[in-house]
Amino acid sequence: MEKTKPMEIKASWEEPIVEYGMKTIPNSFTRNKRSTDGEDYHQFYDLIGDTFLTGAHLDANAEHLFNDFCRRLLSSIGPMKWSSLVGLSNVNESSRMVHRTINYSGDTKIKQQTISVVGDKLPEKARIYDLSRLETPAILRMLRGHICETAVLPVRLDHQRALWILGSDQPGYLNRIGLKHLLMAPSMLELMITAKEQAQRDLLTGLPNRAYLTPRLAEARARSVRQKTLFALGVLDLDGFKAVNDTLGHKTGDWILQEVSTRWRGVLRPSDALIRLGGDEFVIIVENIENHDVLERILDRLKEVTDKPCIYDNHKIKIGVSLGLTIFPFDDASDEALIHHADQALYVAKATKTTRRQFWLFVRLSG
Repeated sequence: MEKTKPMEIKASWEEPIVEYGMKTIPNSFTRNKRSTDGEDYHQFYDLIGDTFLTGAHLDANAEHLFNDFCRRLLSSIGPMKWSSLVGLSNVNESSRMVHRTINYSGDTKIKQQTISVVGDKLPEKARIYDLSRLETPAILRMLRGHICETAVLPVRLDHQRALWILGSDQPGYLNRIGLKHLLMAPSMLELMITAKEQAQRDLLTGLPNRAYLTPRLAEARARSVRQKTLFALGVLDLDGFKAVNDTLGHKTGDWILQEVSTRWRGVLRPSDALIRLGGDEFVIIVENIENHDVLERILDRLKEVTDKPCIYDNHKIKIGVSLGLTIFPFDDASDEALIHHADQALYVAKATKTTRRQFWLFVRLSG
């Protein structure tokens, strides 16, 4: 039996999340006096409202918005001492917290790496834990030197699930606030992301639309730089699609677009993106490319499912696909230029359909 590879959990924040004297925090959220529980309760809701109601426009990055909320929270409410956002890459695998940086909200800032814990799965249901109790997961009890109580709350980001781990140095403090109220911040984030997705959804295929491309590409670039990985950007369109529209009608053409979209989504990984720009033109973003073979296997699967005949209204329809590709950071151009480069490669791929060896073509970079 093949051994399951542990999931690596990476914190979203690489720098200290407590910044004293932050210019972005209103004076009303930086009280020096010790707040009572009642004041903290109302202040918690003030922070949610100030961050999400004024910052939750459709082009906002959910992770940045939530990070901003947590920075304000730690700087505003004294008993809140630690906060981290932990991404879940694959919930079906065992987990580990590795090379964590702890940021302590006190008179001094302490950075500490924790021991890697493999197989001790992080809890994924909302719950408050007393870190002095043995039944608390070991991966959380490692924080005992900094906090004595922690809340683990599920959070949905733009393109992945995550956990919000919030800590207090006052026993029972998070329990007094209660899970119901702590979950209001993730709930506001969920509402914002849902509204964004509805505005960025193609009605015909259900895929993300052109409005989704810019923020998604920016996030792929940021992850590539942070994690030192490669990602591929590709522009695709269908060979022979115009003939289908002209001979069998637009209703058949629309069905073909829906069918091909479903097939492509079925072979791409959850971390990859498939976007419809319009007509029969699509974009793919393939992240975490370890080597050329990984990318080639994904492209082979795209070609394989596209080549299977489509049967519609007793018509057997064959459709082809052409693809232009560029890879970041080998192509370290602007986001707009990356798309243009992939589109140039697509143009050459379509122009050489009769002589090309494969359906995809990499952009040729000068210099």
